[in-house]
Amino acid sequence: REWVLAMTSTPTAFKGKGTLWNMAHMLDYVMRPNAKLRSLLRNARRAARLRPGSVGVHIRRGEACDPANARFCGSPEEVLVAVRTVLDKYNATSAYIATDDPSVIGQLQRLAPDVHWSFLESFNRTQLNQGWTQILLTRMGQLDRRVVAESTFLDLFLLSECSFLVGQF
Repeated sequence: REWVLAMTSTPTAFKGKGTLWNMAHMLDYVMRPNAKLRSLLRNARRAARLRPGSVGVHIRRGEACDPANARFCGSPEEVLVAVRTVLDKYNATSAYIATDDPSVIGQLQRLAPDVHWSFLESFNRTQLNQGWTQILLTRMGQLDRRVVAESTFLDLFLLSECSFLVGQF
């Protein structure tokens, strides 16, 4: 039996909520974690010390900031301005950082010691920030596909548990 989820447009009843809302709900349906991933997620949530009401912060570096990709990658100071705006507006005090560059975590902790910064330490992310694409590093056998996939999904699920999101896509 084969199941296909194909929606080319937002259903009429939900048009007012927007495409992002619709896609988020579709992904929520499709990406329900299995028992193993739920266990990993429970452990990751505990290890990251994720607090309710956190601001989720997605900071992409590595090959994404290569000038050839024509993307702007803001400095930690610029990211902090956006994070502070959300923290202040909603009276929040904690943020979860999902990044491929662990140096950003330390920089944000130094810039804003009053914020409770949470993140996953279990995966060595420095290997993701070598100037090579993750796809190429995986094909070269330099990255463990399972570990990269699990850490990516854990970051995504932990970000989804945050009450707010700051990031660049």
